[in-house]
Amino acid sequence: MVHFHLKDKDASKKATPLRVIVAFRCFTGKFVMQKVTKSHPYSVPVLMHALDILEFLRGSDISLKPEEISCATGVSRTSTYRILHTFVRRGYIAQDPGGKFSVLNIPAKTVISPQIENR
Repeated sequence: MVHFHLKDKDASKKATPLRVIVAFRCFTGKFVMQKVTKSHPYSVPVLMHALDILEFLRGSDISLKPEEISCATGVSRTSTYRILHTFVRRGYIAQDPGGKFSVLNIPAKTVISPQIENR
């Protein structure tokens, strides 16, 4: 089920953002509702998806299959697979022998600043 809400143009002749509410059955059999707003022109969609996946895994107490993660986050299976394997490669999440993923408890990375010379 998909609902579209588009408001009329405002006084400044700019259209208000399109809001899409998407409902779908997830691996748990429950309906998942997501709201997508296209009002941030400087956001990077793939980064938003990656952060959605990472935040979802951080909130999970169990390891999950890519299909479960894809269904729960609304990110396509292909993108989910690629994002998960990128996170594994970078050391943010782990993949167990059964193919399930979980977040690693890693400390914040140290920021290295350039040395400033006194003149």
